[in-house]
Amino acid sequence: MKKIFYLLILIILFSTISIPQTITFDKSINANSATQVFQTDDGGYLLNCPLRLKFIKVDQFGYIEWEKEYPEIFNPGKKIIKTLDGGYAAVGYKSPTQDICLVKLDQNLDTIWIKTYVTGSGQAVIQLPDSNFIISSLDGGKFFIRKTNAEGSLIWVKEILGFPSIYPSYLVNLNDGNFLFGKRSAIIKMNSEADTIWAKTINYLSYSMFTNDECILTSSESSILKLDLDGNIIWQKSIGNIKSITQTTNGNYALIQGSFGTPSSCNISLMDTSGNILSQIPFENSGEYISLTSDGGFIVCGSIKQLYNFLYTWLLKIDFDLNYEALNLKEPLDGVSLNIFSEYPIRWSRYNVNYINLDYSTDNQNTWNKIVNYYPAEADTFYWTLPEMPSGNLFIRISDSFNSDVFDRSDPPQTAIYYQSTDYIAANEIFMWIGNNGMGSHDPRTDGSGFFWPGGENATIPAIFADGLVWGGKVNGEIRVNGSTYRYGLTPGYILSSGLPSDPFEIKSKIFKLKRNWQYLPPGAERDRYEFDFLNWPVDVGAPWEDKNGDGVYTLGIDEPKILGDETLFFVANDLDTSTSLFTYGSNPIGLEFQVTTFGYNNELLKDVVFKKYRVVNKSPNNIVDMYLSYWTDDDLGFASDDYVGCDTILNLGYTYNGDNNDQGHYGTPPPAVGHLIVQPPIV
Repeated sequence: MKKIFYLLILIILFSTISIPQTITFDKSINANSATQVFQTDDGGYLLNCPLRLKFIKVDQFGYIEWEKEYPEIFNPGKKIIKTLDGGYAAVGYKSPTQDICLVKLDQNLDTIWIKTYVTGSGQAVIQLPDSNFIISSLDGGKFFIRKTNAEGSLIWVKEILGFPSIYPSYLVNLNDGNFLFGKRSAIIKMNSEADTIWAKTINYLSYSMFTNDECILTSSESSILKLDLDGNIIWQKSIGNIKSITQTTNGNYALIQGSFGTPSSCNISLMDTSGNILSQIPFENSGEYISLTSDGGFIVCGSIKQLYNFLYTWLLKIDFDLNYEALNLKEPLDGVSLNIFSEYPIRWSRYNVNYINLDYSTDNQNTWNKIVNYYPAEADTFYWTLPEMPSGNLFIRISDSFNSDVFDRSDPPQTAIYYQSTDYIAANEIFMWIGNNGMGSHDPRTDGSGFFWPGGENATIPAIFADGLVWGGKVNGEIRVNGSTYRYGLTPGYILSSGLPSDPFEIKSKIFKLKRNWQYLPPGAERDRYEFDFLNWPVDVGAPWEDKNGDGVYTLGIDEPKILGDETLFFVANDLDTSTSLFTYGSNPIGLEFQVTTFGYNNELLKDVVFKKYRVVNKSPNNIVDMYLSYWTDDDLGFASDDYVGCDTILNLGYTYNGDNNDQGHYGTPPPAVGHLIVQPPIV
């Protein structure tokens, strides 16, 4: 009996270990929408990401291994094929000639050859059993089919007669030398010489496939049909807008439904061989392609929904029953730069996960530092202020609080930098955004109003949509104008002694910020930021400072940054970038450096005021004649439609006020006014 007991244990352990575990995941990749995905021999996946010919190779867990792009090739058909030699082929058109092209790639996606034909748009390609290629194209609203040999040399070209179209065509290989040509209004079976065998009219046709039982599934806007190879209908079901189908291991079908021709939320469904839906899962993301994987599950690609738009690549791995357990780290986007001491939203999607942990790593994932633990997964957003950390690669990881095997992370990593391109002042009742490109009073988070009053840090009612300095003068008789309005005329950074601009992303080019008595703040990211700015205060490019010993030389540890009022911000910028200057006002740069100090006081007299000081230095070799400076503003005082503007020429004051005594939905009664006053005119 004892021996039997041991034997049973061994059998149970062996059986448990031998059951393969299906890998599932949900990924977003910082690339254009993927329209096709293949499983590769190593268990990973290859994604096709048009419109330019671009490929991304990921491993079995969905993490990027490499990318390849051919920017001169456009792939409007959005599909590639596997070729008989183990490589791939794609069709499209080549820039700048816009000639139809056939591209032959090896198994590593390196180019073997490219063949070009006449001007047009190559849309689909298949390879026949004899290794010849069939290409469909749309040229001037007319469809054409071309046949080439295995090296891409043209054998013949034929026009497909019918009404002109703007919709794409597609091809389906029947693997016997025949093929299907599909367009918006019909499906046509052809032989290898493009002679029509039969044609079937189907309005709003969108997709067709050749099944394992040698039948045809074809989908329109309203239904799906199963046809035999003679074009006879076997069955028809009211299941429309199918974008992709793959066959399952048991002979059924997995399919994606979504709007034709545009990204949209989708359904992924299982359907039996008679066209009955067995199960279905809705997704807010846009699915474009589904394929069977070696473990019996499915890989899906498309585009991720970010707020209201469908952007970036979506990659989903699910099991044979459409089940999965996953977290998808959607923001911050992979590969972007994040400013140390700044706040960012971390956003995610989740499936079958209730609580999450967030961590970060600055040493290539060797150690992880906690951001938050056991946070409700349904919240889908957590706001994180980057603490002091080394600049360089930054990995962010999200994981299931109760199952660490379910996680997602940055891929590739973000970059942490000591840099603030935008910041705000909130010393008193005003909350106001600025940017080191000259932007004023515009919120970089929302692209909306960026000047709020009252409430300081807690202010929510807008008063100004945008504002900024505008300038102009004559250089050698030529009028040159620039400034910051809805477009921004400056580039961050100072002008070198050589007359060239400094690096716009070096530390001196960022926005510096100090608060009075910052040293007494509790330990944390805010105090760390002020300490960094204090120690790196850019006196040599114009930041104000206090000469404690009167020697005229700034010495750290003796002299100190000058905090004007209760909070001071400083940045330096220049107008040297020609493309920026031409974009704003259409004129060439002058060669000016702008040293900008913004400050405010938190006292009863000045609690509703913010000051801006501009020190403008002509670092060009040219004299400027008839120089003018003005301040531009787009005030939106709460409810903007009832605003009026006024001007006091004696006080040099422009102001905006409400047209009546009630600002609807915002300030109420009595409404305030907002003004811009030139306190000190230019001093040369």
